[in-house]
Amino acid sequence: MARLEADPDVKKWMKRHGISIPWIDGQKHQRRYVPDFIVEYSDGRRVLIEVKDPSRIDSNDVQRKRKAAEMWCKQRGMEYFIATI
Repeated sequence: MARLEADPDVKKWMKRHGISIPWIDGQKHQRRYVPDFIVEYSDGRRVLIEVKDPSRIDSNDVQRKRKAAEMWCKQRGMEYFIATI
């Protein structure tokens, strides 16, 4: 949150945005994924940001969620980004 507040290109950001993205887990169960932030930049870009520890980025569930989020964003003219802590 401090990074977003300090970024002069960030117009606004929200943690409680109400976005819930469907995805399928490794056992073929339907799940819902809520990204950490939605960010609007001064150039008009809207980006969903997920914050992850670098050790978890390659996990199967994180990759499944990422693919679902990228598709969801593409359909809406948005971007998806995983930020590491």
